[in-house]
Amino acid sequence: MISGMTTPRGFDFPSDKVLRLRRSIYGLKQAGRIWNRHIDTSLRNLGYKANRH
Repeated sequence: MISGMTTPRGFDFPSDKVLRLRRSIYGLKQAGRIWNRHIDTSLRNLGYKANRH
C-alpha cells in the first residue's frame, strides 16, 4: 500500500528521492499486528510469559 505524506517543514530533501516510513500509520490494517508484536516483545523482555489458556 502506498500512502502519501509530506516531509516535515525545514527538511530539505531532493524531489527525485523517496522516504521509507519505518513505523505503522494509525488506521492501516497492518497497525494492529505491528502493535501486537511490539507489546508482546516488550512484555517478554520484562519477564512476562504467555498464559497457556
